[in-house]
Amino acid sequence: MLAVLTVAVCLLAGREATGRWATGLLAGSVVGFWPQFSFRGMNIANDVLAALGGALATWLLLRLLRRGFTWPVACGAALAVALALLAKINTIFLLGPLVVTLLLAPGAGGRVRWWWRLAPLGLTLALWVPWLGRNLLLYGDFFAQAVMAQAIPSQLDRKPLLSPYFLHPFPVQLVRSFVGNFGWLNIPLPIWLVLVYLLFLVIALVGVMMALRQRQVAWTMACLLLSIGLLNLATVVYINLTLTQPQGRFLFPALAAFGTVVAVGLEGLPRWSGRASLAVAGSLALLNVAILVLVVRPVYW
Repeated sequence: MLAVLTVAVCLLAGREATGRWATGLLAGSVVGFWPQFSFRGMNIANDVLAALGGALATWLLLRLLRRGFTWPVACGAALAVALALLAKINTIFLLGPLVVTLLLAPGAGGRVRWWWRLAPLGLTLALWVPWLGRNLLLYGDFFAQAVMAQAIPSQLDRKPLLSPYFLHPFPVQLVRSFVGNFGWLNIPLPIWLVLVYLLFLVIALVGVMMALRQRQVAWTMACLLLSIGLLNLATVVYINLTLTQPQGRFLFPALAAFGTVVAVGLEGLPRWSGRASLAVAGSLALLNVAILVLVVRPVYW
């Protein structure tokens, strides 16, 4: 249920980026039929709740940039970030886009000073800080990092940022598990199928550059979406400085940004039409069902 709601919010985020429902439908289809999200979405875990919080925050921040600063939307974005933070600590990167968007969103003019614009941030802190205080009382630090090290010492693998690990195998395994590597990362998709999805993303990125040049999407929104993705990736790199976990599920908080960027990129390609969007959505759906039947079901059966 949370996964389905996340897809619905991704639809709203895509629509907000361009003002077109077609973009929203395409963004929702990309996320909803993404193999790894489909698999993780049928598991009880905090990854999907983190994805929902990130999607809500992305949608409402886009709304602030597109329609201007309003208190209800600003407070909603702050609450969405709090939801994501309470679900999973790797969503902490959302604080940056929240603060910047609250300050830069158009509207309100000089009537609302910058410190009042940051007032909604108090809602995030009011919900999040008590949990941090609980961690401090129970474990001796805000993020329970020390007790985690004691609980899973065999999994600790500290490495520098310039370690060869971050050249290979980190990027390869992260991409494969983001596209589709199920079970306990022991049911991977065939490599040729992963390459098909990567080609799909490369085509979308080319379209993003064309859409920006044609001003089909505002630069402020594009910067917001790309910053959410890059900051999320940075948190995954940080996690892997201590643990060897190149897992695509850690990128789920940026799924709404991911789906929206892909949708905008596809629509930016020459001679793109509504029929093309329907063809992509249908192809992703059929491919997702085929993966369920041919890859996931035989193992779990």
